[in-house]
Amino acid sequence: MDNFLGSFVKQHKDILIMVGGFFVFIIIVVALIGGAINQNQESDCGVNTDLGIPTGATGSWTKKGTKEYKIAKIIFDRLTKDLGISGAAAAGVLGNMAHESGGFSLSATNAHDGGKGLIQWTGLRETQLKNFAMKRGKPWQDLGVQIDMVEHDMKNRAMWASARYHNNSLKSFGHLSDPSEAASRFYISGLEAGQGNKRDPDGTEGKRRKYAQIANKLFNTNNTGANDDKIGSLSGKSSSDSEPGDDCDYSGESGPGGDWNWPFKSIKNNKPAIGGIQLFGKVGGGRINGFHDGVDFGTYPYDGQYVLAIHGGTVYKIGHEGYTQADLGWYVCVKSNDGYYEIYQEFAFADSDRRAIKVKVGDVVKTGQPIGILSSKFHNVTHVHIGVTKKEIMAAERHAFLDDGTWKNWIEFVKKSNK
Repeated sequence: MDNFLGSFVKQHKDILIMVGGFFVFIIIVVALIGGAINQNQESDCGVNTDLGIPTGATGSWTKKGTKEYKIAKIIFDRLTKDLGISGAAAAGVLGNMAHESGGFSLSATNAHDGGKGLIQWTGLRETQLKNFAMKRGKPWQDLGVQIDMVEHDMKNRAMWASARYHNNSLKSFGHLSDPSEAASRFYISGLEAGQGNKRDPDGTEGKRRKYAQIANKLFNTNNTGANDDKIGSLSGKSSSDSEPGDDCDYSGESGPGGDWNWPFKSIKNNKPAIGGIQLFGKVGGGRINGFHDGVDFGTYPYDGQYVLAIHGGTVYKIGHEGYTQADLGWYVCVKSNDGYYEIYQEFAFADSDRRAIKVKVGDVVKTGQPIGILSSKFHNVTHVHIGVTKKEIMAAERHAFLDDGTWKNWIEFVKKSNK
C-alpha cells in the first residue's frame, strides 16, 4: 500500500501541487473577506452594530444564562454607557421592550399590525428600522441595529414629547431613580404610544412598570447613576443626528436641488395669495419676537390642492409633533444636494390624517412633485407652513422665531428662478 501511494504521488506530483496551491488560495481569499467584514463591523455612525445574537438556551429573560437574559443585559449596559442614563431609566426602557417583544425576541412580529422587533416598530417606523439596518448592511433582526435605532431616537428631542409628562426629555428621563416612572415616561411619549396620550392608551402600563422593576433588580445591582457629562452632550441632539453632512440619518443622501418654484400650481406670474403675518421675516402680528421663520399658504385659496416640492431633494424624515396650531403637526423634511433643507409642516395634525402626506422616507422628489395635500377637511388644518434653511431641520428648529440668519426667505429664490 505504501509503495502504491508513493508511486501515485510521484506520478501525479505536478497535479497535486496545483490542487494544493488552489486550496491555499481559497483559504487566503476567505481570510481576506473575513477581515474586510470585520473591518466593516463599525458603522458609519461610530457604533458597532454587529453584536449578533447571544448564544445560549432560550427561555425567560428573567432567568440568568438564557439568550433573552443576555440580550436584556447587553441593552442595559449599552444604554447606560452610550447615553449616560441611570440604571433605573435603562430599566424603564427594558420594561417596555419586555412587553413589546414578548420577552426580548429580536424577530418578534405582530400578526395584527406588523410591528417588529424590541419596540414593535410599525408603519413608517418599521420602514425607518429597515432603512436603518440596510444602511449598516445588517438585517433588521440584528441586536446591534435595534439598539442603535433606539438610542438614535432617544437622542431626538422631538420623540420625548408627551401629553402627560410636559418636562420629558433625554436629560430629565436619564436622571430618574424610579424604574416604574421611567417605564411610564418612555411609554407615554413618541418613543412608544405617542405624545398625544395622557392616559394608558392600550391598558399595558401596569405590565411595563412591573417588568421595569424586575429589570432594575436584575441588572441595576450597582444602582448606576446618570452621567451628566454624557447626557449633557447628547440631550440637544436631533432626529437626524443633528448636523448637516452627517450621513447617519434614516434615509441616506441628499437629492437633486435644481430650480425653485411655488408650492401650488394655481400660483401664476410670481403672485401668490399671501400677505401680512403669512410672509417671512419681521411681520409682527403677535408672533414670538415678531418674526416668522417660514411662509404660510392658507386653505383659502389653496384648499384641496397638492402641496408641491419647492426645491428638489430627498425625503429624509417624516414625523409628528403635537395636535394644535402651536405645534408642527405632521411634517416632511427634505434634504437637497446644494446644501438646503426644506420642511413642510402643519398641513395635518390628527394621527389618521397621515394620509395627507404623499411621499415616504427615501423618496427623491423633483421641484414641482407632490409632497402632500392641503385640505380644510383634515383636523385643525388652516394652512401649510414651509421653511428653508442651511441647517439640518431639527437643528434649525432650535432657532425657531429667531432672526439670526438660520431660516431663509425662500420666496426670493423662487422669484429669481422664475424670472
